[in-house]
Amino acid sequence: MLLIFAAGVAALLGAACSSEPGPGTRTPPAQERSRGQDRSPAPAPRGSHGGGGSSCPNATEIAGDSEARTGGVVRGDVTGDGTPDEVWLALDRSAPRGCRALVVARSAGATDVLSLGPRTIAPSPNPPAISSLAAVDDRAGLDVVVDIAAGASTSFAGVFSFGGGLPARLGGPGGSSSVTRDLFAYGGSVGHLEGVDCAGEAGSGRIVVSTAVPRGDRYLVTRRFFQTEDSKLRPLAELRQRLVVSPRRVGKMPGLVPSPFPSCRA
Repeated sequence: MLLIFAAGVAALLGAACSSEPGPGTRTPPAQERSRGQDRSPAPAPRGSHGGGGSSCPNATEIAGDSEARTGGVVRGDVTGDGTPDEVWLALDRSAPRGCRALVVARSAGATDVLSLGPRTIAPSPNPPAISSLAAVDDRAGLDVVVDIAAGASTSFAGVFSFGGGLPARLGGPGGSSSVTRDLFAYGGSVGHLEGVDCAGEAGSGRIVVSTAVPRGDRYLVTRRFFQTEDSKLRPLAELRQRLVVSPRRVGKMPGLVPSPFPSCRA
């Protein structure tokens, strides 16, 4: 079943217009979405950093092109300087692989761009979308949580940080294929449930990745804990949990909710 599910996700991601596209104190500001287009020019990006650190040649053009935006502008302090920044997604379907879907953060002093990755751009009518701004890792500023792809019942999110150093994507917990390895799965159905959330205080950099699968008339729940370090996840094997619970209880398990990082949000 798992092999069939992974193959289905890989097919979805490759469909249609796809491209394989120290702990600190956080003061999460209120977020505000703006659906109108902002046509003011953006400062030239300081750089575009993809999953492998390579630059996107279209970063400057796309960051300043309001017509390339998908969805609205989200406002929140992603750089960690205490003032709200503007964040949005931009699509450039004619760009090289890995540069077709970008997340842009504009602050008072600069504009930074990160690629959503070489394998990720969901086909229309479900393009990538910003899910939330959340204090996921231990770097300054809020992180940008982006819904990148979706299967029949499971969705996949990426986490992007623009504070406390160079912009970077947070590495994922690993998956059954290269397609899902740098993504965080959540959602599911009665046959499998997945979720990801903060484990403890938001901004501490500790997260929990949970899965639940049927075992007879009950569910086997596995909870894996990680600590973020330098935009990577360090497993905390000593905290790993395996529990057998009733269907009623599995719906109340922390982290097994139909949205990513709910306890980390501003």
